Amino acid sequence: MKSLEELQLTTGDVTDVLPKVIAREIEKSAREWRHGRQLLRENRDLVGRPGRQLHLPRRGAIVAGRVNEGDTSTIVKSAYTTVIVTPFKISAAFEVTQETINAMEIDVIDDFFDEAGHAIADAEDLEIIHELISGAAEQTETFSGDGSETKFSLAKDLITDITLVQVDSADVTEYTFDYVAGDIKFTAAPATGTDNIEIRYYYWLDTRATTRIFEAKTVQAFGLEDMTKGRETVRVQKFHPDVMVVPVELEDDILNNAKFTDTSQYGGREGILLGEVGKIVGLKVLASTQLFRGTVIYIDTSRAAKYVAKRDLEVKRDDLPAKDSFGIWAYMEFAPQLVNEGCIAIGVGHADDAAESV
Repeated sequence: MKSLEELQLTTGDVTDVLPKVIAREIEKSAREWRHGRQLLRENRDLVGRPGRQLHLPRRGAIVAGRVNEGDTSTIVKSAYTTVIVTPFKISAAFEVTQETINAMEIDVIDDFFDEAGHAIADAEDLEIIHELISGAAEQTETFSGDGSETKFSLAKDLITDITLVQVDSADVTEYTFDYVAGDIKFTAAPATGTDNIEIRYYYWLDTRATTRIFEAKTVQAFGLEDMTKGRETVRVQKFHPDVMVVPVELEDDILNNAKFTDTSQYGGREGILLGEVGKIVGLKVLASTQLFRGTVIYIDTSRAAKYVAKRDLEVKRDDLPAKDSFGIWAYMEFAPQLVNEGCIAIGVGHADDAAESV
């Protein structure tokens, strides 16, 4: 618990806490839970400067080869394309009541700051993970049930994340899904209704997706063959994968593998990522609560993506007299951007709802 002096409080009055002090406490809490940002390289060109967009260069390939004695090497113009990035804003807000202020419940107020930091970190991680697994916005499709049909096909295939499946506005879990073909089959046929089936999902947007998305060797399972396949898929694109990101639901499959090396067994002074649990098949393993339970990411973190910052964490505060309290709002502006798709490989079909075909 922080002291009164650390939070700049006066007796019975928490409104003297400065927004910059609050921002510092929230940022300190968020920093411990930011796992996704480690997978990107940060760009701060927009911080404190005019402009809402950034043009990131996507480097072309330079080819080296043999040159005969006396011959001139062929000059190849380095081809660059650009990716336009537009940062967006995320926020977390909470209020502190006058009763808490009067009681000088500093531990409660400190907990508010801690929770806000966790919330900001989770929101940031979710944006980063969804950018890495698709490079596209979340998709929503609706279907009309007829009381007899159980199978429905999405407009897209190579599905990397399902965020919602509802029938008549109620969540549904009794279904199997073909993540490669984008087909869903319900255990019981949805009732008759117009657009009463709603599915939200992410899919891989890049046209060369089939070289980067692969299905589990055995659907609903996750093993060493899947891990080596993911590593190989990135390496054949001439990149160097260094991290594997797994959902926490698959963490046991890693920890119980005989080839796994726990972080406690590392030698030397090797740096350890936040959330890193160890190594396997030459890759650091990062467990994430924001990754879909059946999807695994294999990534070259040095080249894959950028974290474009526009506005560091800021806090605004205002009295809420109608509620006998005051409110605190924390804001950030940033954007994760996948730059080199070849730096990523994605394994799908490890979840319990996966099927080779439905």
